Parts: sequence; C-alpha cells; structure tokens
Amino acid sequence: MTEIENRDSEPSASSPWRERMVRRGLVYFQGMRYSSIELQALWRGQTGGELIVLVKPVAEGTSYLTWKPDEGAEGLLSLVEQDARRFGDLSWNEVDGVLKRESELLTQPRSKPQRVREPTRK
Repeated sequence: MTEIENRDSEPSASSPWRERMVRRGLVYFQGMRYSSIELQALWRGQTGGELIVLVKPVAEGTSYLTWKPDEGAEGLLSLVEQDARRFGDLSWNEVDGVLKRESELLTQPRSKPQRVREPTRK
C-alpha cells in the first residue's frame, strides 16, 4: 500500500464511501489510479490544503469508481489508461491477487546471476 493510501480512510460499517486524497488530479484506490475531467478541474482549482473526495467501487468491475466531493453531486472516475493496460478487465478479487503477487515479488531478495564457467581445455 502506498503512503497516500495509508493516510486514506477505510469504509465504515454503515457506508461504502471511502475518503481519498487527490494527488495531481488522480485518486489512488486498491493500487490503481482513477481520474476524470471534472476531478482534474476541481484539483486545479484547489487553493492550498489537501483535496479529499469520497469514492466507492462500481459493482460492474474495476474500470470505474463513483466519486463525489464532500457534499457534491456524484460522478464517475475512469481507470487511467496505463493501469487499464496493466490490469485489463479484472474483478476486484482478481486485482487483489495481482497486487499480492506483485508485492511478494518485490519483497523477495534478488539473487545474483550465476556465471557459467567454460570447461577447462586440455
């Protein structure tokens, strides 16, 4: 989990909405980045302080999130193109598996490549 996601709130038992900080017009959610023209405009218009929005998953898949400013109208965020290529059309459970596997690979110690020795000639 990134530093940004560590600071974001987890859902309460009564609400599916989660608070997320907006960084450079992007919302980070479950290891993926989402944005929209409206979110980017709101971020550009921000004057100081952190911009926090509410997000929740759309049941149909991982390509979109529903979002809203604190007390504003709801809209859709789209998965950014790079992450869409990385994850494809996976379910939320499949994304969790991919992220877990990537995390495992990143934490494994790297081994030095073995040098192949030529047999000695007589």
